[in-house]
Amino acid sequence: MIKVLEHGIRKITCPHCKAKLQYEQEDIREAIKPAILGEDEIYKFITCPDCENEIILTPIKK
Repeated sequence: MIKVLEHGIRKITCPHCKAKLQYEQEDIREAIKPAILGEDEIYKFITCPDCENEIILTPIKK
């Protein structure tokens, strides 16, 4: 039988400082990256609390 142990918690390693992070949906931010040619891109990211690096999660086309 499958049981849910944790719901909505994700884990990632910061590529800049190598800190292991745990984040939830409310920690995710969105921003728009303007394109020179074509459409702007909306991307989702979290900010590492240790080094302040933006960690891009998944780019989404607008």
